[in-house]
Amino acid sequence: MATVTALRRVPGRSRSGTGALHGSVPSTSTRVAVEVDGEPWVVLEEGDVLRLGLCAGLAVDDRLRERALAASRTATATRRAGRLLARRPLARADLEARLAPAAGPEAARAVVGRLEAIGVVDDRALATQLADERLGRGFGPAAIHALLLQRGVGEALAGEVVGELDAEAVLAAARVAAGGRTGAAGWRQLASRGFDEDVAEAVLGAVVDDEQPGDDGAWGESP
Repeated sequence: MATVTALRRVPGRSRSGTGALHGSVPSTSTRVAVEVDGEPWVVLEEGDVLRLGLCAGLAVDDRLRERALAASRTATATRRAGRLLARRPLARADLEARLAPAAGPEAARAVVGRLEAIGVVDDRALATQLADERLGRGFGPAAIHALLLQRGVGEALAGEVVGELDAEAVLAAARVAAGGRTGAAGWRQLASRGFDEDVAEAVLGAVVDDEQPGDDGAWGESP
């Protein structure tokens, strides 16, 4: 049976991802490289080494091997999640998809679930933030809805957030998007920015039918 022959601490370095996950200053890595029968086997967090009871001379059976590999995958997913979330907030589905290739779908799901439970991953907060930001830049409800789906927000939640947009704020965004354009040119501009016909008419007034965007003018085109 295979036997643990050495445990060596991996040289630590400051990791910004840790602070991103826990709301604290970056901390030093506490990873431990475990050797089995004199060969590198797995790298674990120090806490997992203690939890699994790993020490030199310990026999490694199938159950311990499975638990150690699962802990390694979870630690890998946690570190990568920290790095990704330090750059920008991500929706649950998006983050899971980014973690799964290296850590596996099960570890990705578990890590993201824990981050969601402590509020680090929050799809509604992300969707609201993106909607407000895009509205302020002159994009309309349809464009915002498309963006939320693109960023991994679920269809139902994206629809709720877009449906909660303030009507006056949407009109103000449409005026920004129009940029002084009037008539058919203004209508086409608002269509390309994701505003519907009712908003276009409220902001620009009605235009004759042959001046309005034709079937090839896609109302609700995403940014």
